[in-house]
Amino acid sequence: MRPRTVLVTLFDGVEALDVTGPLGVLASANAWLAATTPGQTAYRIASASPGGVPVDGLSGVTLGADGDLAAAAAPHTLIVPGGTRSSCDETRAALGRTGTARPANARG
Repeated sequence: MRPRTVLVTLFDGVEALDVTGPLGVLASANAWLAATTPGQTAYRIASASPGGVPVDGLSGVTLGADGDLAAAAAPHTLIVPGGTRSSCDETRAALGRTGTARPANARG
């Protein structure tokens, strides 16, 4: 089984729970698969932010990114967490400019 790539976008003003919740579920799925089928991974998970820099969440927590959103390869699954509207809009605009990934339901 080939792992599916998942990219979580990060931006200043992101809701941390919208990042950590899905990451926890995907990590649990990977752990279950590894326990039942050694050597297998369901998801290859990465995070990216504009410029690849750490971001400040709404709650004040700082989240580190694995890489730059502009350099990220198009994933199988894109997670765009909630947060402040202006930050979400800026992230969506960055996705459109770079062509990295674009959710099927994105408007604009």
